[in-house]
Amino acid sequence: MSLKEKILIADDSEMNQMLLEEILSDKYEYVMAKDGTEAVDILEKNEDIDLVMLDINMPKMDGFGVLEIMNLRHWISEVPVIIISSESDVDFIRRGYDLGASDYISRPFDLTVVRRRVENTLMLYARQKRLVRLVEEQVYEREKTNNTMINILSHVIEYRNNESGQHILHVRMMTDILLRRLIEITDKYPLTETDISMIASVSALHDIGKISVPKAILNKPGKLDPEEWEIMKNHAAIGDSMLRDLGTQQSETLMNLAHEICRWHHERWDGRGYPDGLKGDEIPISAQVVAMADVYDALTSERCYKKSFDHATAIKMITNGECGAFNPLLIQCLLDVQDQLFENMHTDPRRFDYRQEAKRLSDEMLEQKELMPNNRAHSLLTFEQKKAEFFAEQCGGIQFEFDHWTNTVHLKDWNAPVDQREKSMYLTEWNDVSLLSEKDWLAMREKLKATTPERPEVKMIVQIPVNGEYRWQRLTVKSLWTTKYKNYAGVLGHFKDIQDEMVRRGEDVLEKCTEDSIAHLLKDLSRVFEVVRLVDPKTNENLELDKDGKVITTPIHCYEIWGRNEPCENCISSRSLEGKEWVTKLEMRDRQMYFVLSKHINVNGRTCTLEIASHEDEAECARCGGDNDAPTRSSFMNFYRDTLTGTYTRLYLESFQSNLESADAVAIVDVDLFKQINDTYGHPVGDEALKTIANTIRSGIRGSDTLIRYGGDEFLLIFSKIGEEVFYERLKQLRRAVQETKLPDYPEVKLDVSLGGVYRVHPLSEAIRQADLRMYENKAKHANANHAESR
Repeated sequence: MSLKEKILIADDSEMNQMLLEEILSDKYEYVMAKDGTEAVDILEKNEDIDLVMLDINMPKMDGFGVLEIMNLRHWISEVPVIIISSESDVDFIRRGYDLGASDYISRPFDLTVVRRRVENTLMLYARQKRLVRLVEEQVYEREKTNNTMINILSHVIEYRNNESGQHILHVRMMTDILLRRLIEITDKYPLTETDISMIASVSALHDIGKISVPKAILNKPGKLDPEEWEIMKNHAAIGDSMLRDLGTQQSETLMNLAHEICRWHHERWDGRGYPDGLKGDEIPISAQVVAMADVYDALTSERCYKKSFDHATAIKMITNGECGAFNPLLIQCLLDVQDQLFENMHTDPRRFDYRQEAKRLSDEMLEQKELMPNNRAHSLLTFEQKKAEFFAEQCGGIQFEFDHWTNTVHLKDWNAPVDQREKSMYLTEWNDVSLLSEKDWLAMREKLKATTPERPEVKMIVQIPVNGEYRWQRLTVKSLWTTKYKNYAGVLGHFKDIQDEMVRRGEDVLEKCTEDSIAHLLKDLSRVFEVVRLVDPKTNENLELDKDGKVITTPIHCYEIWGRNEPCENCISSRSLEGKEWVTKLEMRDRQMYFVLSKHINVNGRTCTLEIASHEDEAECARCGGDNDAPTRSSFMNFYRDTLTGTYTRLYLESFQSNLESADAVAIVDVDLFKQINDTYGHPVGDEALKTIANTIRSGIRGSDTLIRYGGDEFLLIFSKIGEEVFYERLKQLRRAVQETKLPDYPEVKLDVSLGGVYRVHPLSEAIRQADLRMYENKAKHANANHAESR
């Protein structure tokens, strides 16, 4: 990868191109375009252009046309442009500046002028890019905190009234979109960027008063009676009162907005809302916009008392006044942004444009010349130097960087294909990295706690997945510290593959081990590994040594230890015999993960395989983790567990969707006749039915599969590394297992489910949508079949 800055020279004269390249020397990397159309095409395909030198008079598309497109596509804020022309007309030059050009060079070229203007322009934009990166990290940290609090609040609301946890996130997103459009079409409401950001953030509090409403009313499937409706309406005033109880120590502006939104987001433009009957612009604009966002999301979401409406129907209902009266200006905003709204509501609602916000803040700082050197900026430069030194010593393999300030990890796997080599992620939990086991993660964290600026480096031997197989690695990690205050700032790490080295060590041990010493070898290994045994790879029978060292066959099969009744699909003993080498794999027992290694050996002339295994014990992980404030994966993940069924909640899907995107198969499971069970036997029996079905499904899937309570009586199943035929057969088996299950106290209750599954459909959101459609198709078939039987 070139470290030179890249310049695009767009000029229809080959002579001018050669002349500019000669003037600027080999200090830069060059890309040439002979007309404006080709220049735009190059900019589209190359994100690493640092500067454009743009001739104005070119065929097909002139330089002004290129500048207009760069403005339209927002490239001009990232890539500086120096226009080139022999024209000296002032209006001509002014037009170039108006379109965003950074500088102007006239022909014939002056060597010194060309060089200095190129250097100055690149230096100015490099300064801007560095500042954007610094500010972006600060914005990212701020938004990370905001989103964490909003996600917790979403989880509370979801727990209380069975609304989707995304409701608050959707309201926040729509509030932001509507406000930005509002300030574009009118100056009636003088809102700043800070105002918009603050209103969107505190919109999360709009229904906080519902915490006081009884769950029976919140989750009532039918229409509320007058008394219940009065109780429900009280939530607006109660939410306002709750905020007032916080006192005045909070931000005055923020709290004023929170009061407005909580109390008045159910007021209506015509004065027929509640709790105070405000009319028109007596209602603060913050509450008006949140009210519209709240209504739209309520219409397009399924609730306990209604089905969802599609996007177009919801827009029509709001604009026709079927859902109350709204400010005509907001109605116009809604119509203007409806396409953007539809697109955003079907993407991750937690998405935030950090770059745009960082660019805005850095522009303000540049204008105010607030660029005093600080510890963070100096540390970044120091870290770049340390990183270069560290990775120069650790060539190849897998490298990673962890930034403590932004909580992000950047991985680079030099063994992977070029397009899959690098990956960046925001770290929310230990298995996001998808490399270290929990035990190794906690052990590494404990070792890092003991590092200091003077002794920053530690090493470990670990196993990580490489191309579907677990291989031994030597992990070297180095902690980073700020120069001035000696504060922990991040980690550099490198995995070096030592599988072959470990295998050679194993070979050496076995070569030195005589038949007489096999028993001693097994005894020594048993001190380290939980499972140590000899297996007949042809019959899958466990073997033992008698007192004379002779091999004898036992009636126990090797696969029984994994809770199986037949040989494993991925039999490690057979593979080690075929390959004549060490083989590794993962196995599950009692929902615990085991690392298994196997190697063929000869004992008294009999071919055997030596099999050793160790497991990840959560109690041991907790001990390795150090302080009591660091939760184990088990306790941490309980936050994402549904209290009734023990499955993951919808919040788990929303929080870790990126980790599940590579799944092979997805299925939606819907409980049949669930409402009838509730109506006939009562909700406690319905709850028992849900728990029983969830346990039945869980017992029929693998530990690597994911089961999520997707809705009230719907479950989402996500399968990884599964064949297509096996997947569809598994769905049939799960349905049969549910049908055969009985409730102990209510044997007359018939349990059944409808399932819909898709294989190798991506992205995950589309797979879920298609699986849901297939589930409803199958449910209709079941209903028709039952109807035919009853007739």
